Amino acid sequence: MTTTSEPEFVRLSEPKWRDTFEDWQIVDVALVARDCLCLVTRQLVDPEVASLGTDYDVPTRMSWLFTNGKRGGMEFSGFAFPKAGACQFPLRQGLMSNKNREGQVYAAGSGSHDSEYLLPDAGPGNIVSIRRLKRINGWAYAVSMFRKVFKRVEVGRWQRLSEGLERQPHETNGLDLGFNDIDGLGDDNLYAVGGKGDVFHYSGQRWTRCDFPSNRQLYTVTVVPDGTAYITDGGCGLWAGQHDTWTLLDKGKASIEYNDSVWFNGQLWLCSDYQLHVWDGQQRRRPVWKGQQIVHSGHMDALDGVLVIAGPGTVHAFDGSDWHELVWPYSDASDSQSPD
Repeated sequence: MTTTSEPEFVRLSEPKWRDTFEDWQIVDVALVARDCLCLVTRQLVDPEVASLGTDYDVPTRMSWLFTNGKRGGMEFSGFAFPKAGACQFPLRQGLMSNKNREGQVYAAGSGSHDSEYLLPDAGPGNIVSIRRLKRINGWAYAVSMFRKVFKRVEVGRWQRLSEGLERQPHETNGLDLGFNDIDGLGDDNLYAVGGKGDVFHYSGQRWTRCDFPSNRQLYTVTVVPDGTAYITDGGCGLWAGQHDTWTLLDKGKASIEYNDSVWFNGQLWLCSDYQLHVWDGQQRRRPVWKGQQIVHSGHMDALDGVLVIAGPGTVHAFDGSDWHELVWPYSDASDSQSPD
């Protein structure tokens, strides 16, 4: 599936693009390896037709895109609000989640492919609704509504990390208790964020609520090598800290939340549906390459020296020195060129 040499970056050919992405929209991305991406796409459906059904009715694809221009994948029905994920252990695989009560995750790669369920026996009072799949130290984690956290410990088996996440008597609205993201340096140092200022730290044994000075909805968390956790909120505000000590680095001026945040090339990268930013330790700004601002947007992941950003119809990769175009739409008449 992968190579140990430097990856080759090639734009997907027109026949492969038309077969894989024409009339389909990219909704998430995860790096399986530095030369292999897992992309989740949904078929473009007329809004009037879509309004007559549910999100489960929209056809979904789990696509593999290799940086050398090769691709593959499979199509699914019955998946709602799917998310992309990846893991290196116990096998190197791409993952795709289904936002249903059992917490379905389809895993494929390394000669294995099958559906798995976070809570196979989920009942009326014990529901999973996956909001994100995250790779931490090569292992896959899932977070969901109702403050549920799972780690994939074996192929086909997800372990729930629940100690300390019990709902308190005064917490009556379960919809406010969900996690949107998780990150950390290892099993004994994890942060999960979401809800109205919900920040929890995992020590390896139990979760402890952090004293976070905001009741805004929290969307992303990235823990960097020195142990600092960076958190973004619903107003694009950026926070940094650990445990019970937090500082608001930048208030933010937008009402659009970030989809993803990653640590890459010694900087924090932040990506929304409309903008890409970096926090360089002093300020938040657009990244600049060869004197030009980079305006890619959508969803993002980073692994082994490669950063990828996938918009609804485009995919770009950054190797720390150069940006590479992997997917760009072709016009009906001829090869359309991406903007400089």
